[in-house]
Amino acid sequence: MKKKFFAWSLGVLCFTIALTTQLHSREDQSIKSPLEFRKSILDVHSHLACLNYPGCYIRPDFRNAFKFKLYMKASGLEPDHLDRADADEVMVNSYIQRLNSSELYNGAIIYALDGFYDNNGILDRTKTDLMVPNGYIYQVTQRTRNLYFGASVNPNKKGALDELNLVYSQGAKLIKWIPCTMGIQLKNPPAQVEQFLDRMKELNLPLVTHVGGENTFSWSDEPLCDPRNIETVLKKGITVIAAHAAISGKFDDKPGYTYILELMQKYPNLYVDNSAGLFVNRLGFYKDIFLTNFHGRTLQGTDYPLSYVSFVGFQALQLAQFKTEMKPYWYSYAKRTKNIHDLEAAIKIGLGTTLEEIKMAYQIFNIPYKSH
Repeated sequence: MKKKFFAWSLGVLCFTIALTTQLHSREDQSIKSPLEFRKSILDVHSHLACLNYPGCYIRPDFRNAFKFKLYMKASGLEPDHLDRADADEVMVNSYIQRLNSSELYNGAIIYALDGFYDNNGILDRTKTDLMVPNGYIYQVTQRTRNLYFGASVNPNKKGALDELNLVYSQGAKLIKWIPCTMGIQLKNPPAQVEQFLDRMKELNLPLVTHVGGENTFSWSDEPLCDPRNIETVLKKGITVIAAHAAISGKFDDKPGYTYILELMQKYPNLYVDNSAGLFVNRLGFYKDIFLTNFHGRTLQGTDYPLSYVSFVGFQALQLAQFKTEMKPYWYSYAKRTKNIHDLEAAIKIGLGTTLEEIKMAYQIFNIPYKSH
């Protein structure tokens, strides 16, 4: 009798647990974002690498590095599949699928990445870890309505102005630089850089430029990414987006982001993006820097695929640091979602990002705002 009672009790307990779990699962699945936020966000900072398209380049040592293989895996490509003929296709399809499955993101600007050029305007492959040609990114963005062309042209290369005019005619939404890995001097710019910037102003093309410390690539000439250098560009009236808001790195013993704050007081054409602000290696940065600064001047960026490196396996850790600051609804939403794009967005919205701030990116990059 006791055994039967125990078995019956155990069965009831298991059924109760299963039913409760199912109910919770149904409850979790029923959590949807408010209608006004669905498919509302434009990711202004995302990347794709390429392996087989003409002009793609990965320096051999960098290709064999653990960090690069980690980036490839985050892009949907297994490290031992780098020699696949369809490797580029795999990464593109993975990104499109992830973006389209997002409830909160509507589209993304994907960046090309130019290399380092010597004094004669010739590509220096020993100082170029990665090149993603404009032609490749332009081709990818023609495949679907919600991907937009972010061009990268190093003003030090031969024919830089001609290439600038070309990418503009193809609908490029911006020019992307990493001065400290591309060798671009902005503090006292040489003639070719001045001419390039003047043409950008004529075309009304925004500049997205890395500021602060650079840790992704194998080397960096850090002074070239001093955030104070961008004042040259701001004075010309060009819209500048300071990527990552210089949240890493110090210059003259002051955190880089403090210089961005000072420049914002002088230049209304300066914005930041919050990409990389939630990465696991920067715990506390978003709370200490973005939540108290840059109000009304912050654009939403993921830094994909690095966002997948940072969040996969660390979701609970990321959420724990913001539990008391996040709005309860968005905290619950972030716990439920399986989409990394939506997890990051939910944290940022839960911490105070408004729909008006989300819409701002569409205005800056001249993209019609649409949401579902």
